[in-house]
Amino acid sequence: MAAKMESSRRWGMIERLTYKGVRLLPGVIYRRITASGIEVGLSDGREETILADSVVLAAGARARSELYGALSGEFATYVAGDAVEPRGIRQAIHEGAAVGRDL
Repeated sequence: MAAKMESSRRWGMIERLTYKGVRLLPGVIYRRITASGIEVGLSDGREETILADSVVLAAGARARSELYGALSGEFATYVAGDAVEPRGIRQAIHEGAAVGRDL
């Protein structure tokens, strides 16, 4: 769960979710959303329908560097943060600071 999250924040978040009674299901495969919920394949091979009246899908992110590609031939350009790879704010700050030092 939240493997790319900073470990101290990750464990705190997991602890809070567990305390609030949230059922955590690592390694599921989302099969389909139905009128009654979402059908998933569990990590142990079983299939299950999780009953829900609403489903919020937050299953990752991807880098978006189109602007960098479009401008790189016209200007001195640098790419940092989520345009490189979706990560945390600390990596973006360090990359931005490194570019600033190089300038």
